[in-house]
Amino acid sequence: MADRDKWFCYLHLGDPHAPIDIPDEHRDTFDVPQIDGVADWRYREKTDIDDAYRDARIRAYDAAIRGVNDALAGLLADLDDDTIIVICGDHGEAFWEHPTLERELNDGPRGYYATDHGHSVLEEVARVPLWVRAPNIKWDRYEYPVSLVDVAPTVLQALGADVPDGVAGRSIEDQSPDRALLCEELAYGYNQRAVWRGDRKAIAVPENDTVLAFSLDEYLEEEPLEAVPVDLEDALTSFGTGVEGADRMAVGAETRDRLEELGYLE
Repeated sequence: MADRDKWFCYLHLGDPHAPIDIPDEHRDTFDVPQIDGVADWRYREKTDIDDAYRDARIRAYDAAIRGVNDALAGLLADLDDDTIIVICGDHGEAFWEHPTLERELNDGPRGYYATDHGHSVLEEVARVPLWVRAPNIKWDRYEYPVSLVDVAPTVLQALGADVPDGVAGRSIEDQSPDRALLCEELAYGYNQRAVWRGDRKAIAVPENDTVLAFSLDEYLEEEPLEAVPVDLEDALTSFGTGVEGADRMAVGAETRDRLEELGYLE
């Protein structure tokens, strides 16, 4: 980057992804104990887990995230104010928050419930950080949800470029608390669709005709509302029937090994 006037860098830091990379310096910061299997998942199919393992697993995750923060701090310190920077997560992790609710919403082929990711659109998985610093962009801390589909329009605006027709999302400057947002889950088990409007959320499972709505006053979903509000029903309808899978593609042995290591192939 140092020898270029214009450049683009995509940096994917997978340290918090299982198996977790726990930095030695932050093992002490977060007091991560030496417990067998703490870098990966145990008790995937169970709800009666060992409390010591649960606590250690969360501490290990926090330590890995702090390590990512350290890595980014070093990079950001060397970038000037004209550099467009977007930092985001692609998914969160479940730490046994909703074992019963996940079983109601899904019949996962792996039998995993309330851990990991890939089979849920609940808040612990769907809510991720999004941080933008860019010239010509006025930013704020929003107390209501925005979407990762807003990244591309935001970057285009910062570059002074037009946003092509058909691009989903809107600039981070052009947000609204009553905007409907969509998240879809297509990895393992039933397809699930979640929509948000402000501090309420609905989850639809077309395979079993389940639609549940929640208030997010306490951050995570608690007991479902007695009925799905009309505005959330309208939001679900407005997004159509969802995406369709593409044709299968061939992958080489190295790619297959890496996907197996990350848990995407078994």
